[in-house]
Amino acid sequence: MSAETYVFDLLRANAPLVALLDGQERVYPQIIFAPADGSLPPLPAVVYSLGETEEINGLEGVTLITRHRFVLQAWSKTRDEADAVIAACKVALAGASIPTEMRASTFDTDVGLHAASVEF
Repeated sequence: MSAETYVFDLLRANAPLVALLDGQERVYPQIIFAPADGSLPPLPAVVYSLGETEEINGLEGVTLITRHRFVLQAWSKTRDEADAVIAACKVALAGASIPTEMRASTFDTDVGLHAASVEF
């Protein structure tokens, strides 16, 4: 199982998170796909992406450890909702012993949406 598949399955299996996403599993890899009519996609939603992969190799060139760094974003029409969704994501990650390292919030003026994010 790839690291991306693990994160995807972990988030989609978390009942409190899915409940905040209006009972729908709105967890997307890389990008939220907007409807063809140009309207906003169903929100709130969660997007994850693999930021980097680092391989630690031994003297003989054998990979000993592979470390993945992800960015997880919660998108919503309101900041409070984005914050609640990202908090639920952090709880889901903590339940799998995955610590988060950074948290940020932003507003995208191009699409008029709030985002909260964590890196892990």
